[in-house]
Amino acid sequence: HARIDPARAGVVGWGDAGRAAALAASEEPGLAFYVDIGGGASPDLDKVRVPAMGIFFQLDAHASKGTPVSFLRALGEAGASDVAVRIFPDADGGGWTVAPGSAGVTGRDPAIFETIVAWVGTHTRPKPAKTETSGE
Repeated sequence: HARIDPARAGVVGWGDAGRAAALAASEEPGLAFYVDIGGGASPDLDKVRVPAMGIFFQLDAHASKGTPVSFLRALGEAGASDVAVRIFPDADGGGWTVAPGSAGVTGRDPAIFETIVAWVGTHTRPKPAKTETSGE
C-alpha cells in the first residue's frame, strides 16, 4: 500500500509463524525489523539482512538448546545489520512462566512483550528532522 512506510514496518512471528516472518524479511530488505519469538529454525535466516530480534524460552521442549546460537550465526553470516537475542529462563515454548516450586504455569511474563515493544520502538521511531543552521 502506498501509505505504508516500509522503513517503519516489520514482521513478527511466534513459533512456526517465525519461519514465515523470516521468509518475508529475507525478501523485503527495506523492512525496519524482523522478530522471531520462540522459533529460530527458518531456512531463510541466512538471507535476512534487516535488524532482527530472537526471543527464546529456556523451558521450550521443542527447541534445541543451540537455537539462539544458530540464530545469531545465520544472521551474522547473512550480514544482518543489527541482531539481538533475549532468553527467558523461566518460560516454556508458549511464553508461559513456571515459578520455581510451582505445580504449573503462573502466566505469561510481561517482560516478553515489553522487551519486544522497546526493541521495535528503537527501530521504527522517525528520525529527527534535520534543521538548518546559519553559517553566521
